[in-house]
Amino acid sequence: MVRGREMASISKTREAAQRLRPGPNGLLNGRVTGIQRTRMLAATVQAIEEAGYARLTVAQVISRAKVSRKTFYDIFADREDCFLAAFEQVLSQARVIALQAYERESSWREGVRSALAQLLMFMDAEPGLAKLCVVESLAAGERVLQCRAEAFDELVGVIETGRSLPSGAREPSALTAEGVLGGVFTGVCSREARSR
Repeated sequence: MVRGREMASISKTREAAQRLRPGPNGLLNGRVTGIQRTRMLAATVQAIEEAGYARLTVAQVISRAKVSRKTFYDIFADREDCFLAAFEQVLSQARVIALQAYERESSWREGVRSALAQLLMFMDAEPGLAKLCVVESLAAGERVLQCRAEAFDELVGVIETGRSLPSGAREPSALTAEGVLGGVFTGVCSREARSR
């Protein structure tokens, strides 16, 4: 699973934290920055899972990631920028999972079912990422809301494709795609609320 490999990578990154010294005998500056960014994104997910976006602070992120405040602000403009980066990373993972599931099937209908099923299993296996992506993104600022709306529109577009396919059945309503996705998001939000 993509997330498992990423978490293993994050663990290795943490173990190597003491050797993050740029220079002739260390890592290149770009590599150090990439490792630090990865650690801060993982720390953001952990902090969001524990306390939510409203209580997220830069101090929580840097203490978990074991980086300085200067390092944080060298990479991110503010906590919303950091959250947006984590959100975009989760969306990227979800796209890969959904696309692979979709492409394994021979028909649009089965592809959509498979993709949605895989996304739900991903969210079930990674409740912190699900909370970040579905619930906490609603409170994370205008740029995150815009990114969330674009991702939702992308999913609606995939589901809408099926309306144009010839079938013997009655054509689904124009609201079908939004209804399906709204149901999925509501289910994830309800599950999150029950787990508190």
